[in-house]
Amino acid sequence: MKHKPFLFLFILLIIIIVSFFFIVPKFINKQIDPFYLEEEYYNSSSLEEIDIDSLKTMLDEKKNFAVFVYQPMCVTSQEFNDVLNEFQQKHQITFYKISFSALTKANMADPIKYYPSFIIYKEGKSVDFLEADKEEDTKYYQNVEDFEDWFMQYVLLK
Repeated sequence: MKHKPFLFLFILLIIIIVSFFFIVPKFINKQIDPFYLEEEYYNSSSLEEIDIDSLKTMLDEKKNFAVFVYQPMCVTSQEFNDVLNEFQQKHQITFYKISFSALTKANMADPIKYYPSFIIYKEGKSVDFLEADKEEDTKYYQNVEDFEDWFMQYVLLK
């Protein structure tokens, strides 16, 4: 009779541990189902410059869109711009671009710490972004095929 409370606590502990390893990771690593950008971004290919006010408006309106964060006169930004242009021509899709310094001045650069970067927004919330200082993101900056693989994890093309 003395061992029943210990047995109960042991079983309860096992249930908690199993729950932690099998249920909690599903909430932590929540996978985003691919989604469409707003209709206006398909069937044309341009890279439109926006300012902070335009970005804030789209975020407030909870739009689905993508933004290239660049820095003028940056060689790496220009090289990634070329990759984006090729991708856009191939898929007839429009993106926005904004300078990193504009984000910094408006205190909106967080979590982007370096440029270039590329941010995908769903319903006004950042879904993912490329990190210029992250080794595993390097390949996405260098060629269309790798960028396409990354982008299409989140966004459906038409």
